[in-house]
Amino acid sequence: MFEQMQKGGCTPDVVTFTALISSYEKGGQWRRALGAYEQMRLQRCKPDAIVFNAIIDTLWETGVIWAQRKVQCLTSIMSFPSSVSMMH
Repeated sequence: MFEQMQKGGCTPDVVTFTALISSYEKGGQWRRALGAYEQMRLQRCKPDAIVFNAIIDTLWETGVIWAQRKVQCLTSIMSFPSSVSMMH
């Protein structure tokens, strides 16, 4: 459906990407969730705190320890230190 939306001329926004990332994460498809985040960045769609929380959840599911450090760097750059949850 996401691809059809784009083919139809609709430009995805932060809400669209948040829904996509969250749905992939909840479905255990963390690679697709991270791919959607990368696509969001490539389309210059600025992530918000909700997107970062979805990415944190996605990275948490991977079991990769370095993920927390990477997200801390991203949130610092994007000025979301107080609004993004780092605890699970």
